[in-house]
Amino acid sequence: TEQYVQQHRWMSSSSGSSDKTEETPKEFEEEEVKSEVLYEGPFASLSLRLKRVSITTAAVSLVGVPLLVALKTGGDIPAVGSMAVGGTAVLAATGSTIALSYCFSPYIQTLERVIVEE
Repeated sequence: TEQYVQQHRWMSSSSGSSDKTEETPKEFEEEEVKSEVLYEGPFASLSLRLKRVSITTAAVSLVGVPLLVALKTGGDIPAVGSMAVGGTAVLAATGSTIALSYCFSPYIQTLERVIVEE
């Protein structure tokens, strides 16, 4: 048997069950693959949830803020001012998502041993 170790990071959807079989790499499709969880990070589900919320809010701000700026033209606020406020909001939403991704990049969600039986 051959043994491989996989690290599930960032957007992995690990639910914490130790007998869960993950998707196999293409070179192992014809062979039987078993996996066992060696380590699960103590804050894996919390960090995963936080990342999902952050990506969702960044996506909503990337779509919603320019749409609101385009629809809310006219009135007392000049177009340049509303674009500056919208750009700042988009920058804050995407910047926080990038910072979160950078801070959690070394964090290991789940470490498993993948055993390939031929």
